[in-house]
Amino acid sequence: MVHSCPICNKTKPIKLPVCEECLRILENEELDNSLYRCPTCHYPILDKLYECTNCKKGSAYEIYCVSRYDGKLSYSVLDSFKFQDRIELSYVVSHFLNKALEFLDKEKNALLVPIPCSIESLRRRGWDQMIEVCKNLKRPYLPLLVNAIEYETKKLTRSQRVLQAKNKFLINEDYRKQINENLNRPIIVVDDICTTSSTMKAAIDTLKNAGFNSVKGASWMLDLLKSGGDLNSEMI
Repeated sequence: MVHSCPICNKTKPIKLPVCEECLRILENEELDNSLYRCPTCHYPILDKLYECTNCKKGSAYEIYCVSRYDGKLSYSVLDSFKFQDRIELSYVVSHFLNKALEFLDKEKNALLVPIPCSIESLRRRGWDQMIEVCKNLKRPYLPLLVNAIEYETKKLTRSQRVLQAKNKFLINEDYRKQINENLNRPIIVVDDICTTSSTMKAAIDTLKNAGFNSVKGASWMLDLLKSGGDLNSEMI
């Protein structure tokens, strides 16, 4: 059986998500090739001697993003995956996202929590992109978050309806038993891209407010232009 690269259609090694040429291009777009990382929050910085803007602002979020969004190939791959219904590209996303997980969770004890897609996207595609990525990662995961504004009102308590107007996410009450069983377990929220990081931070806050003690974030890509860091303009 011939295995073709989902990006360029060239023959690829069976164990790789894409051909060697496409993989090389995508790997060159990883942030660690040109930038350092803050040892506290993992945000990319120009030099290891620089003070991290995120930490200077008092941010307590640990979010590890693998690649830059403005690369030559990564942008088009993500666009095809999310908006052109190329479900096979979930293997590419999971391949790179796993690099963040290996850094954040070396002992592989963490429970992954995917950022949920919108109901509109789910109805159009028939699948949730981060659920598909989690399936490929072969790590334990639970869809503990729901979009607050889309959650069925009849399922909410009065206090949850009040929170719905303020928060981006709510805890999925269908998994209350699993939530209680995993409160002491480290959690990693996973997404395909962080732009301003507000979505990731809202998800982390929701899980911490639910009682989880250790919650970090991981994504394949980071939009350096919109993320609000202190990177020199010549780097972005």
